[in-house]
Amino acid sequence: MTCKNCCSGFAISLYGCRCKHSDRRSTASGERVWFCFLLLSVLLTFSNMYLWLVTINEEKMFDLGFWNTFGWSNNFHFMFLLASYILFGYPFLLLLFALMHMVVKENLHLNIINKILLIIVDLITVAILILSVIKTRFLWHFIPLSLLFFGPFIHLIAVIVVTLVTWFIAGALGTVQRKGTTVRDISVWYFILVFVLYLCPLFITSPCIIDGRDLTAKPRLFAHKGAEHIAPENTMIGFDRALTDCNIYGIESDVRISVDGVHFCIHDKTLARTTNVAEIFGNRVDTQTELFTSDELSLLDAGSWFLERDPFRTVSELSEEQRAVYKQQKIPKLTELIELAKEHQVNILFDLMPPPEGHPYKNDFVEYTRRTLIEYGISESDMDISQSPNGPHYVVFLKFGDHRNLANEPNNISFETIKDNSQNGISTNVWTVNQKWVFSLFWCGGVYSVTTSKCRDLRDIREPSWQLTNTHYLIMWIMYDAVSLMWVLIIFVCQIRRKRKKEPVPRVEEYMQETRIH
Repeated sequence: MTCKNCCSGFAISLYGCRCKHSDRRSTASGERVWFCFLLLSVLLTFSNMYLWLVTINEEKMFDLGFWNTFGWSNNFHFMFLLASYILFGYPFLLLLFALMHMVVKENLHLNIINKILLIIVDLITVAILILSVIKTRFLWHFIPLSLLFFGPFIHLIAVIVVTLVTWFIAGALGTVQRKGTTVRDISVWYFILVFVLYLCPLFITSPCIIDGRDLTAKPRLFAHKGAEHIAPENTMIGFDRALTDCNIYGIESDVRISVDGVHFCIHDKTLARTTNVAEIFGNRVDTQTELFTSDELSLLDAGSWFLERDPFRTVSELSEEQRAVYKQQKIPKLTELIELAKEHQVNILFDLMPPPEGHPYKNDFVEYTRRTLIEYGISESDMDISQSPNGPHYVVFLKFGDHRNLANEPNNISFETIKDNSQNGISTNVWTVNQKWVFSLFWCGGVYSVTTSKCRDLRDIREPSWQLTNTHYLIMWIMYDAVSLMWVLIIFVCQIRRKRKKEPVPRVEEYMQETRIH
């Protein structure tokens, strides 16, 4: 009894901000509405948190969007993720306290402060979701992608939750029945919903439900802008660390042409984010990269920004010697990258960016690049140049490691397309793949290679995170559905029988009144 009183007092003080137990015999109708609102808040904030969790793969693209829009450079995706934890944690704790009320048979009474805060939390969450739909639609395809990977486990968790919640639902139906209301129809509808949940695996598909014999070899790795998670992007030290630390299949980069016709490896339209252009050319911070000469570009420091901003939170791993090397990095020429790739016999995949208006190679930058590569000793059979499907730039594949046809596709590609490419003798490379679950999913889907910002993290993966045959998945599905159904039936029978035995005790006044009448 002491433990019960302690739990009820704790729940009451945090949920209702009151010290005394309620004298009401049942929860008010308004408080039941607020409990339903609380359940919806938990679902809403959980959906928001789920969105930011499964889109960690695109955190750097999200942060880059802030830079391009506002000129701000920070770990903004991490901030939104942290905020989603807080927004979900508050209503979830309130829900736990509400359930504690039910366990100790205390009436619900949500305090006005908690009600106001709950509304504020929901408004903030809705605003974030609306903004994400408007400004960051590229994140949303990760929802169906994640369901392909996590679907079987989400179903298992849902079955466990429904089995546990049955105790409360059966108890509530038993109470209603004791008051003289039939619950047969409600029970039938509840069991229909339970059976629908049990049959969900009929509609769950995943590339990872596959026979082990059909699983392809581990996807090869293209290092996105070099080993950009542990070294400055698009620098020679970044390319070198990708080769020495990551066992890569190739290097991915971005190439722009200077105003005097030299190809350089740099991603952004301007130099402000990854160089000290403000220090060297203060009045040209917003000038497009291609409008600088090769001599001017060679003066810039392309490594110190990485140490200052720590974009992947890995700077603490660096030695003093490595830090000194990073501070000496310059913007590399494409010819330097080619020499490095030839030396190590790895491929190069780069995005060739179109020059701005007024550039001498604006209209023939693709043909000029082709001629430049041929002059540098690369035959046309060793290069593939194609228009990018998602932008004005071109994709160039230089084959120093092997001679295969490669389709470079974004990570929203369908698995049917991957299969069709394979049947047509085309290998599929997917960009960008940074999280292990995304890597595992595309591995099961049969891709030949992936472009990744975290080659060191993916280097040591030896097998997909999970992989089941259809037979094993069927056995697992039937077993936990059968166990859940057995417990649901037992709980229903026990709860309703227990409630039936609790006949209402007549009040003293009613007994005295009946005695007087007789």
